[in-house]
Amino acid sequence: MTVHVVNTVPESINTRARIPYASFVSAKKTEQTMVGIDVSRFQGEIDFEKVREAGCEFVIMRIGGYDDGAVYVDRYYEQNLQNARAAGLKIGIYYHAEERTATEVRRHVQWLLKVLDGEPLDFPIAYDWEDYTHFEDYGINFSDLNQLYEAFDAALNEAGYETMLYGSKSYLESIWAPSAATHTVWLAHYTSSTSYAGKYILWQRDNVGQIPGVEGDVDLDVYYP
Repeated sequence: MTVHVVNTVPESINTRARIPYASFVSAKKTEQTMVGIDVSRFQGEIDFEKVREAGCEFVIMRIGGYDDGAVYVDRYYEQNLQNARAAGLKIGIYYHAEERTATEVRRHVQWLLKVLDGEPLDFPIAYDWEDYTHFEDYGINFSDLNQLYEAFDAALNEAGYETMLYGSKSYLESIWAPSAATHTVWLAHYTSSTSYAGKYILWQRDNVGQIPGVEGDVDLDVYYP
């Protein structure tokens, strides 16, 4: 345990060593893998030409989601989509979910499809539900939560899109186990070699990557085509 004694508390304290993208590429890029990043508004303006030149092959970007009772489009989504396409990167999107009912999920999938507007994607659409610190406020149980993803998957399948479930190793094993066993998984596990025993097509290796074209930290991802 590391204890920090401070006069004022910053927004976050992350003392882990940053990972240069070149080191990530050297460690994880093989003939059987592709390497990329995932981004949202928190990365701000991104120079995707520099990102591609650094060895990045794909980007998974947040399209938006549902938060505080309203759907929203990530403020950098359109810009990221256009610029990443122009740079020749493969494209995927993820949806920030905080619904309580399957009815809400199906309604918001229709909204997502309008925002997506037929945009071709290179990856399944990722479902990202992470509000566990306020879980009791939702009035649902873990079985209900799995059913929310099932509703998301079914609604997008009807529209011709595949989906994948995003989750950390611990949550995939304990909370998302039913869905993770039968659906495509995007694993988040911040370690040099994951011990997750389930199947997955994407691995979010860490969130402290450093890549030319992005100021600050960025998530590092490995794709297994």
